[in-house]
Amino acid sequence: MAGRCSCARRTSPLVVDNPRFLILPWIKVPGLGSHLITIIRRRLPVGWTERYGATPVLIKTFVETPRYTGAIYRASGWIRGGTTQGRGRYDRDRKGGRLRPLRSDWKQVLNR
Repeated sequence: MAGRCSCARRTSPLVVDNPRFLILPWIKVPGLGSHLITIIRRRLPVGWTERYGATPVLIKTFVETPRYTGAIYRASGWIRGGTTQGRGRYDRDRKGGRLRPLRSDWKQVLNR
């Protein structure tokens, strides 16, 4: 998502990718996915800033549709960010992008 603009190098430390999230089918704990994602979202800015010296303003991920619904992301307040063309090296399937702003002014920060 940040890779499409000319400011990608400047904004890339501000956008964190959440590449994979899997709860194995035999784990039966109601609300576990949403709970874990919420904990990660709350801890991420502090740890990221300590490690990389930049405070992120946005988390992004992709959900392989129609195989998965992305229900845990919706339940955790993530917003739909568009659909990929499915042109990755190994992935030919389309994926639905999901975004989770960490600040209310995330658009302004990324467009500076």
